[in-house]
Amino acid sequence: MAHMMHTDMKSGHAKLCILDVGNRTDFFDGELLQNFFKQVDNESEHITVESDIYCVRYGHWPGDHRHSLWKELIDQHILPYSHMNYPPLLVEEKDFPEPKHIASTIHRCYDGLIIGGGGDSTLNDNLPYLNTLLEVIRILVNTFDFPTVGICFGSQSIIKALYGPDRVSTLQIQKSTPEYGYMTCYLNDFAKKHPIMTGIPNSFVQCFYHSDCFLIPQEMRLIHTKTWSNEAYQIPNRKCFGFQYHPCFTREEAAREFESLRESEPLSIIHHDGETDLEVSKRFAENFIRLYVLRGFVKTTQSV
Repeated sequence: MAHMMHTDMKSGHAKLCILDVGNRTDFFDGELLQNFFKQVDNESEHITVESDIYCVRYGHWPGDHRHSLWKELIDQHILPYSHMNYPPLLVEEKDFPEPKHIASTIHRCYDGLIIGGGGDSTLNDNLPYLNTLLEVIRILVNTFDFPTVGICFGSQSIIKALYGPDRVSTLQIQKSTPEYGYMTCYLNDFAKKHPIMTGIPNSFVQCFYHSDCFLIPQEMRLIHTKTWSNEAYQIPNRKCFGFQYHPCFTREEAAREFESLRESEPLSIIHHDGETDLEVSKRFAENFIRLYVLRGFVKTTQSV
């Protein structure tokens, strides 16, 4: 009779809230992020991750029953999921749910928050959703220490929310140049020892598409490129991270962005260090889910 070997398998489930600020009509940044923050699956762990996407640029917020009604139409396949069928429910900030209500809904219903990128600028105080977004960030990060990741615009929004408007700028004002294309990222000494970077090489290629930036002290920095020193951070003593690059951009998505860029910018400004290292993107997502999002593993015994 064969003997049964038993190994301990950790399993769990997490739910993420994705706030999409995208302004493109042909794809959601949130959908791309959803593919990477999906699951952790290896020999010792199986963690399933589900997520809900809210397009805040079009007035959809967690805790708003109008969004729930719209989402039901999507879930029942009455409407396809695309920007073209994402109706602008609200256009004035005075009609948005209260930031405290939004933040408490996210804290109650989700285990982590992802804030995506888009074509808007955090320097534009006239954005109808920006003040609400900034206050939601302040409540979640400062009050709840809620696990949060900001991508591009999202990372700049976090810095503006927590440290003020003087901490966001443009690369031109900072006497640098906009970052477009595939660029090599380098971990600094702090990042090399950080658990969030476990299994990630000291250098790797990611896709950049930004001219705005955040200004942070040295002790917060995780990653730099050859042209700029502030590409990623962790908020001190908080489960909150930000990245200037787009870890979810495949070659196809990046090509669409660069095609639109060529209409207004010279080709020479686009960097070509390779293409997005999607394995690095996946590993970071796994580390974030495992270390900061999941609320308690459930240990099960698996027979082999």
